[in-house]
Amino acid sequence: MYPDWGLDANVCPTCEKKLSTRRGMETHHTKQHSTKISFAVVECDECGLLVRKDRSVAGASRHHFCSTSCGNSWKRGREAPPDHNFRKDGKTKYKCEYCGEENEAYPSILEQGDKNFCDKECSRLWKKHERPSNEHNWWKGGPVKVNCETCGVEIERKPCKLERSQNFFCSTECEGKWKSENLRRENHPNWKGGHDHDYGPNWSQQRKKRLEQDNHECVVCSMSNAEHREQYGSGLHVHHIQRKENFRNEDSKLDYKRANRIENLVSLCYKCHGRWEGIPLRPQVN
Repeated sequence: MYPDWGLDANVCPTCEKKLSTRRGMETHHTKQHSTKISFAVVECDECGLLVRKDRSVAGASRHHFCSTSCGNSWKRGREAPPDHNFRKDGKTKYKCEYCGEENEAYPSILEQGDKNFCDKECSRLWKKHERPSNEHNWWKGGPVKVNCETCGVEIERKPCKLERSQNFFCSTECEGKWKSENLRRENHPNWKGGHDHDYGPNWSQQRKKRLEQDNHECVVCSMSNAEHREQYGSGLHVHHIQRKENFRNEDSKLDYKRANRIENLVSLCYKCHGRWEGIPLRPQVN
């Protein structure tokens, strides 16, 4: 509800001072009373009474009413046009496509779809049990027969999936086996040129020094060398913080003295090593 400010648009509704224009009154109210007002005088479409409304509200509607009762009275007495989008001579009876129960709905709602149902549950059951296969959104002539890439067994796949992949498998095991054979080395998307197992002639000496400086413990989880052998069957790993491949000369020879510097090495267990592989930082000690 809007406050009863009177109908004189030039009179300040707070101090009742009369200004020469409505715009002047609005400016006066903003400066003197620290409240911005913006209203328009409109006529009720039902009873003709003049009322004030906020300018944004008045401009957003073609019809205005002084009260809810006037609005309802105007709507009841108004004749709906022939193309009204909601009401066309009342509701129409129809039968549910799934259960056959008779219902009522406005014609505008029935025109939205070719098939009509009681509720969402009937619609779901019809789609699951009775919808023809050629009406499915993935239907393009039915399932297509393809062969498993690993074992060659004939399987069926939806046509829409043929557009996403060129390789199909009958099981997860077949998919894993195919990937282990075909996505290797340069064929793998994450391939970075391979790994050279030549660490240089000083590797054993530098590895031993690094383990001694770290007290033969993983610098992250403090697992000892003996515990590591018992759990994983081998000693602690010595990890290059900066990959040794970064220390190759122009002739592709490894500069092992720089790569195997004590500062570039760190002792890690099997689990922590996998977590820090590829990260050019020294792991943080807990």
